[in-house]
Amino acid sequence: MRVWAADVPGGDTARQAHPRERPVSPLSADGLSNDRTGHRLNPNSATVKDHVASMHLKCGVGNRVAAALLFRGIPVPRESQPV
Repeated sequence: MRVWAADVPGGDTARQAHPRERPVSPLSADGLSNDRTGHRLNPNSATVKDHVASMHLKCGVGNRVAAALLFRGIPVPRESQPV
């Protein structure tokens, strides 16, 4: 099982994540598009897009690459205002 780097003791990203967002993170980190993630998990791609954007905000990153690195435990600079 993979965890967000912020899930280590003292991290709070996992507690902030909605239960529906959590399964999206590993698929996004593995490089699946929103459409492919939606096919695997059954929500539509717009819902997946919302989950991905929400996790980016909660993790303080502005793009999928930074989120994927963080998901794998690789430190990335956090953005104060993710886009």
